[in-house]
Amino acid sequence: MAKQRTVKLFWAVCAAALLAALAAPGRNTALAQNGQKVVFAINMPISLLGAGASDIISEFSDLKKAIRGKYHVTVDMKMYRDWNEVTRALNSGQADIAWLPPYQYARHKARNSNTSVAPLAVYESSGKTESQTCLFVSRDKGPRTLDHLIGKRVAFADEGAWVVLNKIFEKQDYPFRPADFFGSHEEITRESAALALVLHEVDAIVLEKNYAGYIERDRNVRPFGSRVRALACAPAMTNALMVSGKTLTGNKRERVQTILFALHKDNAFARFREYFKISDGRWAAPGKNTAGDWRDLYEEALKKGWIKDYERLGRE
Repeated sequence: MAKQRTVKLFWAVCAAALLAALAAPGRNTALAQNGQKVVFAINMPISLLGAGASDIISEFSDLKKAIRGKYHVTVDMKMYRDWNEVTRALNSGQADIAWLPPYQYARHKARNSNTSVAPLAVYESSGKTESQTCLFVSRDKGPRTLDHLIGKRVAFADEGAWVVLNKIFEKQDYPFRPADFFGSHEEITRESAALALVLHEVDAIVLEKNYAGYIERDRNVRPFGSRVRALACAPAMTNALMVSGKTLTGNKRERVQTILFALHKDNAFARFREYFKISDGRWAAPGKNTAGDWRDLYEEALKKGWIKDYERLGRE
């Protein structure tokens, strides 16, 4: 069930972005005039879909019909198995836009200097486009210091979260690396990790502070905020990104950005506002060096062997 909740939340946020990008009320856009097709790339491995797949497909089908009927725009959602496939689709012209974690964007940019993938919008929360990722523990039975976690169980979502965990340890001037420090390393979804923490099935989880608000909505962990606390945090870094590929240029790109920036306040998108209200958020314009902090972190992780540790854990 946790995997289904993750996918449904992810789908809802993506659908909000799609509506914002394609169907602004009262705008006679070039997209509507020309009957163009826009492709939204989503990283949604088959293993994550489970029983929720039919619901997601049904919701997207309804959305697609509504946009085509009112705005004469054909919307296609293409699913990909990993972030590498998403960025390849954007570079090849198979997709126009995508949601991308900043770590994955920085990783892609570092490995592909000539890429056409570029930030379209950055998520802003409470007026800031940066936020912290922390190591959370149980408030009632959790450890009081990092020392109390030696040999314990930690859960994290992906490679990016693993790299941030290493940064947290470095910031604390801790002498051990997470790969050798913890007795168990679990790579699971954020919702699954949160549930495992409140059930004391793991001792610590890596989680973005902004995402904690979304998890609070899950009745299985509610009230999440009062049951956990941040033991240590990494420095604040760039939030999630909407990115574009080589096909989204010129006036078309500017229109999409303008509509995205209005998503959090436009009455036409009221059904999606809860996702922005939770973190007092909105999509904002990217800067000249958006996600540069993640690029630096990725380079640091390569030099210090944090990524090799992650790859080694995957083989164990």
